[in-house]
Amino acid sequence: MLQMSNLYRVQLILGKAKEKDMHAECAILYGKLEEHDKALRILVHKLKDYGAAENYCQLNSQGKEPGYRKRLYHVLLSVYLDPSYE
Repeated sequence: MLQMSNLYRVQLILGKAKEKDMHAECAILYGKLEEHDKALRILVHKLKDYGAAENYCQLNSQGKEPGYRKRLYHVLLSVYLDPSYE
């Protein structure tokens, strides 16, 4: 529902989701804000849901230019390879 709807204020809901440690929801909301690095870090490092991270890239690049999809997957690769994550 969060993914498809535009009938809410993303920043407000994100603040509430962060307070409640709702990580999957935060990832969706960061995606809405196009903060893909933050979203993918949550999926990969907090949730350890690698399939969801790949699906995230697929869903968030639908209907966009091919270069956009490449950039998203590049961000995902960078997240995988980042040894400095807390």
